[in-house]
Amino acid sequence: MATVEQLQSDMATPTSTALDSPLGLRMQGVWKRFGHVVAVKDISFVARCGEVHALLGENGAGKSTLMGIASGTLSYDQGSIEICGQSVDRFSAAQAQRLGLAIVHQHPAVLPDLTVAENLLLAVPAALRTDYANDWVIAQLRRVGSAVHPKTRLCDVDIAQSQLIELAKALAIDPKILILDEPTAA
Repeated sequence: MATVEQLQSDMATPTSTALDSPLGLRMQGVWKRFGHVVAVKDISFVARCGEVHALLGENGAGKSTLMGIASGTLSYDQGSIEICGQSVDRFSAAQAQRLGLAIVHQHPAVLPDLTVAENLLLAVPAALRTDYANDWVIAQLRRVGSAVHPKTRLCDVDIAQSQLIELAKALAIDPKILILDEPTAA
């Protein structure tokens, strides 16, 4: 039986497989200010493909801000970011998506006046979908366990189903990096 010290040592020592995995996301010395408020201060983070990480901290610690920066939905003031080995500078959410990064935000980024199908079709580039839009939408919803009808308006969908739809949008781009920013908080 292993001791706590042995387990901690094993966890702290990366395996050769992890070291050989390609780079997924690297953030170096990232800063973000909102006026005089420093929201993110000199943060560095590295995740390789195949790894799972949890970013923990109290409310207001900057976790969602950092993930917004990683996904291109927020700009950063200084530092550097690489996605899958490609350096990005002042990039957009669309560019992050093209590089293989998807995010499921804490609050669903859906358009309530549109249908489930319209939300999915707007979120995923046509090149990543089949020609049979309705079949494609149903397949994406089933993939995440959602039974919502594609023609249902988002304003008529509960928050749990909205989160599943948000997850379906993220998984539909077949991401190399998937960020889940407290998707169950709502």
